[in-house]
Amino acid sequence: VQDVVAVALLDIVSVETTRDPYLDRDALKISVFMNVFNVHSNRSPVDGTVVNAWYHAGSFLNAALPKASLENAAASVAATGGSTNGVLHLVAIAKELDIDFTIDDFDAISARTPIVADLKPFGRFVATDVHKAGGIALVARELKKAGLIDPTTLNVDGRTLGEIADAAVEAEGQEVIVPIETPIKSRGGVAILRG
Repeated sequence: VQDVVAVALLDIVSVETTRDPYLDRDALKISVFMNVFNVHSNRSPVDGTVVNAWYHAGSFLNAALPKASLENAAASVAATGGSTNGVLHLVAIAKELDIDFTIDDFDAISARTPIVADLKPFGRFVATDVHKAGGIALVARELKKAGLIDPTTLNVDGRTLGEIADAAVEAEGQEVIVPIETPIKSRGGVAILRG
């Protein structure tokens, strides 16, 4: 199983279209948690058994998506030069799950988060190259070094984001993810404009 980059939100059916009174909110939380915040590595895959157990646990689901998880995802979008789709989807997910997270939060996170991934369209590499370089855990490691993420948020495999960042294994000679001390750009590639 390849790393699922937090900015790869296209696998999620837009939650903006799910304003259905019969919507199973817990199922939505599981889907979002699995697809957006899943930074598990191929060394510890998550299968349907874990998802089923969480679904039936109920109480865990209320804590599965704290605001810090959305902030971490926004930092990942910013650090990888992600698109405006990241803003739209994260704000929509927050609204659907009654989490206070707005475009202003995203803007503040992007302003303080350097770009550390040399990804297209401005860079030389694509998302599969991130996986070959060592995965999104490398991005998490760099963001953690600078205190730009909350390392205590839980991952679907039971580890914290900080544990995943600490366990990152960088491919020798990779050039996709750069050290936070020498970023590609000093701020994220997304800014909220008004006027």
